[in-house]
Order: sequence, then structure tokens, then C-alpha cells
Amino acid sequence: MPSLKLTGPVASKVELHRRIGAGCFGEVYKGVEIETGNEVAIKVEELRSSAPQLAFEYDVSKKLMEGMEGTPQGFALPCQFFENTGRHCALVMPLLGPCIEDYMGKCEGKFSAKTTLMIAEQILRRLEYLHSLGIVHRDIKPENFMLGRGATEHHIYLIDFGLSRAYHDGERHRPLRTKLSLTGTARYASINAHKGLEQSRRDDLEASGYMIMYFLRGQMPWSGLAAKTKQEKFARIAEVKSNTNLDDLCAGHPACFKEYIVTTRALQYAERPNYTALRKAFRDAFDAAGYAEDYAYDWYKDKAPPAGLEPIGPWNAPLQPDDSVSDNPVSSTSRRSLTGAAIKGDACEKQNEMVDQKRADVERIRKTFDSWDCNHDGGIDEEEFKKVLVAIGISVTDISSMFEGADLNHDGKINYDEFMKWIQGDLPERVREEVYALHGDHSDTVEKETPGEKAN
Repeated sequence: MPSLKLTGPVASKVELHRRIGAGCFGEVYKGVEIETGNEVAIKVEELRSSAPQLAFEYDVSKKLMEGMEGTPQGFALPCQFFENTGRHCALVMPLLGPCIEDYMGKCEGKFSAKTTLMIAEQILRRLEYLHSLGIVHRDIKPENFMLGRGATEHHIYLIDFGLSRAYHDGERHRPLRTKLSLTGTARYASINAHKGLEQSRRDDLEASGYMIMYFLRGQMPWSGLAAKTKQEKFARIAEVKSNTNLDDLCAGHPACFKEYIVTTRALQYAERPNYTALRKAFRDAFDAAGYAEDYAYDWYKDKAPPAGLEPIGPWNAPLQPDDSVSDNPVSSTSRRSLTGAAIKGDACEKQNEMVDQKRADVERIRKTFDSWDCNHDGGIDEEEFKKVLVAIGISVTDISSMFEGADLNHDGKINYDEFMKWIQGDLPERVREEVYALHGDHSDTVEKETPGEKAN
């Protein structure tokens, strides 16, 4: 039995059995949904995590199902998110089979061209659908592509959206940012991601190109590089990746794989990829080689795939955020999704918002202090203090008491640090907001704010 004990609503709905994985976010357990008896995967994360991801992943999962009848193929849906689990939060989703990396281990570390082409076309479908919702994955690696179970054990599933990011808000593409830390797995990251550029659709696609070549080769020229620090290792990987000749990298394999990397590397930041052409190149190579769509992946070895598999079926390309409905009037799924509730930019955005709010509050207090310090001598004397507070209806007696309490060093003036502690202290909310509202009364250089308005 697992040592982790769930409490609250989750404990009445699912039962943990054993741990099956772990990552930077927390742990994954195999379990059972009590009401139905269905096996499920349960991702748990400490509520006090310094980099929370599960709440954002749940938002992405809800977005994946907006406007859909049933569930989109190749995603572990539907899932439910529960907060009340003791010291943890939990994300419950359908249980999947092994990841692609596991199957590589069963195939002597590499795949044939046939298996790789069948996988690659499904990978493109998953990314195209995710991108149609205005979201990029940002952590392309074999461990994040899993196979299904039972009738869908030949379906490729895209998982783990903790590092994903909204690149489009339904109206416009997010602007390019630079000088960013690398997000994702360095082995497969795009060259632009190594350079610190904001990731967009092109980066997911380029990264999948390196992953596909890894399936064929079993290792990459930048695998296993020695380095003293993580930053040094990332830099060496980026250097080798940039300098590797693609003819050498792709030698002996169908030409479509090299062309895929060339094409995705050439995409501009906000450019809409031509997913149809990319998928067609894989399909043309598959057909030209005379392969049959029999789902006979390498890991079945000499055995035939099991009977009763659910067909993967044709692909109805979804609208991308920058398409017009006239581009594909049949497929309106993604357009409906984009008009739904917007998700946060990424898992860090809420944390960043809190930091930004704190900075805004500090700036607001600084402006307030400067406006009260009429003679600009670095301190607020009692007359300056009184002048503002009388204007909002506070009695002289209360003002004197407030001043005495704020003047911690009793020198007859309230310096900035003392003012900071006073205004963040036990002031009634009405008084605090009126204080902020009047902070520009004594200075022509500071604009007034209405109560509750954030400082710029």
C-alpha cells in the first residue's frame, strides 16, 4: 500500500494502489475509481509546491474538451481535479499504457522507419489539435507520449501539460519575449528555445523532429555530453545541435524526416505551420515504401497486433487560432474552444501575477509616501500626516494616535519604512483605500487613483 494518504473528497472517489512514476511536479499513482471500478492515474502535488503545475494542467485538460462531443482522440480525458487531499492536490485521469521510451527499450533502443512513420503522423495530429486551442506544449519528449490500453493500445496519447503555455488568446498571438530560461527537455528543445526565445508552435514541431530522429537512431550526437553544471550542459547541447549537419543526422532514413526538421526550423515565431503538408510528407513516404496501416509496431515483434483495435480513422484538421472559418467551414471545434474561458498563460503566470501585484502595491505605497511628504525631506511630520487624514474625515484625536503608533523611532517624523509598516498594518480597509485614493493631492507629478485601482 502507498504511504501517501488522501483525505477529503478525493478519498471518497478514488483509491490509491501503487506509485508508477514521479517528476518535478510530484508523483503519479495507479488507482481505482471507487464508484465504477475503473483503473485511473492519480497525479499528486504538494499544496505548498514552489512551482505548482496541476491546477494549470487541469485548466488545459478542460480546454481540450471544450466544444467536443465525446473526447478528442489521443488525450487522457476526461479528468477531474480535487484540491482537498490533505497536504496535496490531485489530478485524476484515465490510466494509459507504457510511454514510447518504454517501448524503445523493448526494441533494442530504436524503431524501424515503418513504426516511426506511424507514430510521427499521430504525434503531428496531437500537436495540431493542442495548437488549435492556442496552447503549446513546451516539453516534447518520448516520456510524454504514451500508448493507450485495450482497444486503443495503438493510439498515441500526448500527456503532461504542466509546462504548457497559451501562445494565443483568441484575438492575437502573444508577443515574442527574449532572454528566457530554457523550458522543457534540452535533448529535444528547438534551437530558438536554447537561445532564450519565447516558444511557439514552431518549437513544438522542431522538437518533435529531433525526437523522431531519436526513435530512428537510438541516440543523438548531443546525447551524453559531459559538463560540470546544468547550464554548461545546456550550452554544449545547443552548440552541437546547431552545428550538426542534417544530412549526417538523417543519413540512411527517409528524406521526409530531414525535410521536416528543415521546414520547422525555418518557421517564423508567429507563423502558422502547414500541418497538412507536414503530415502528407510522412504519409507519402509511408505509402511509397509499400507499408500497410496494420498497426504492427515493432514491439509486437513477430506477433500480430491484437484483434478489436479501435481504428485511428481519418483526420479532420481543426482550425488554428489565426485561421478564418472560411478556411475550413466544416471544422468549427477549435473556434468554439477559443471563444470559451481563456486559460492562464502558463503554470507560472499565477505566481508571476502575485509577484507583480506585490511590486504594484509597493509602488503604490511609495507614491503615497512621496505625495504626503510635501517638503520632500524624506519624512512625514504630524502636520503633513494630519492634512491628508482630516480630509477623509478622521478625527484629530485618532490622527494623533495613528501618528504616534506609526512613528516607531519617536523622532517626530514617519520615514518610508515606518510608513510601509503602518499602511500595511491593521488599518481599516476603508481608511486604507481612501488614503491611497488621496495620495496625489499634494503633488502635480503624481496622478490620482480611484479607490482600489492598481498603480501603474
